[in-house]
Amino acid sequence: MTEQQSGLQRKLGLFPVTNIVIANMIGAGIFTTSGLLMADLQNPVVMICLWFVGGVFAFCGALSYGALGSAMPYAGGEYIFLSKLYHPMAGFLSGWVSFIVGFSAPIAASAMANGHLVDARTAMDVNLAKQLNILINDMGLPMDRILMDPTCAAVGYGIEYGYSVMERLRIAALGGDKMLSMPMLAVVGAEAWKAKEAKVSDGVPETWGNWERRAINWETVTAIALVESGADIVVLRHPESIRAVKAAIDDLATGG
Repeated sequence: MTEQQSGLQRKLGLFPVTNIVIANMIGAGIFTTSGLLMADLQNPVVMICLWFVGGVFAFCGALSYGALGSAMPYAGGEYIFLSKLYHPMAGFLSGWVSFIVGFSAPIAASAMANGHLVDARTAMDVNLAKQLNILINDMGLPMDRILMDPTCAAVGYGIEYGYSVMERLRIAALGGDKMLSMPMLAVVGAEAWKAKEAKVSDGVPETWGNWERRAINWETVTAIALVESGADIVVLRHPESIRAVKAAIDDLATGG
């Protein structure tokens, strides 16, 4: 496959590629692991030696990746390498290992180091939400620093399933499941405002009414439904939606 056929244009030179590699190599872990190593080793010379050994391994890995990339010049990275060298299943599993260990673990470590909360976002599935909470907690992050984000959907676009998932998560927490007792986040604005009914003003039936009012109502109704399903935090976009949802929550709290 030629460069024109693949659509890939090799325009990155030595300087930008070097910066990309450095940015990928040096992360938040350098501010945390160094202190942990020093606490255990009590010897800066040994720590420098360990860094040197790690650098040798990293250099060998870079040479290997360079050779593989030259032999297989396709987008996909390690997924392509493992799929072609061994089996597609190896590439598939490497993606999950990267997701759980390569990305989730550093995020949890950064949150612990800087005192941040973690948004544990999953697909609409009770088991996935619980499993991610367990993994993050096993990495050492306290449960009171985790927010569950089981993903939501707008009215007319799967809200009934999202409602059901959130309701089951909250019922399980009330039943004593500590791994599902975290506050639940619903990013309503992003879902509601990308619905066709919330962003199309031309070529729609007159019975749909004013576009802006319709979009605000779409966001408001979605948010109130998810609050009733058990969401603790809702992220909204329009100020009028915020006022309407706040009034609805006050009514629910006072029984009005």
